[in-house]
Amino acid sequence: MEKQSYRDTKKGNVHVMTDKSDEDSDTGITSLEIYNVSDESPDESGETTEPIWLKPQVNGKTIILELDTGSAYSVMSQSEFERQLKHVKLCHTKKILKTYTGERIMPVGAARVKVEYNNQKCMLNLYVVKTHGPALWGRAWLSKICLDWIAIKSL
Repeated sequence: MEKQSYRDTKKGNVHVMTDKSDEDSDTGITSLEIYNVSDESPDESGETTEPIWLKPQVNGKTIILELDTGSAYSVMSQSEFERQLKHVKLCHTKKILKTYTGERIMPVGAARVKVEYNNQKCMLNLYVVKTHGPALWGRAWLSKICLDWIAIKSL
């Protein structure tokens, strides 16, 4: 269950996390799915896709997250959370993370964090998992904080 569900994105991995009900839906447990597709080689035109890194303030500390429009939620590894945000309280969550092969990953918890980016401030959920990988900025955060897509496109 604690297999790595997403890897170091320096090699161009893509992550997808979506809401999905499953056979446990009658128990009130919410499920997510995480997909990991690695893109380590150039495409036909010779281009590779590099991750887009964002640096918001999370509870007053600059945190580096990979922008991941395929992830429904923002996720951080437990080791990074303990290193960067150890003062933040983790709350119990009933969400279950699932890999595309159906492996379940139980989050350690969820933290309600203050996210500041480009003069915008929101209180948002951050899910903490035991697996290793980059911290991900998912669609839930993206729906609350507007990004400067023109600046991102010029990277």
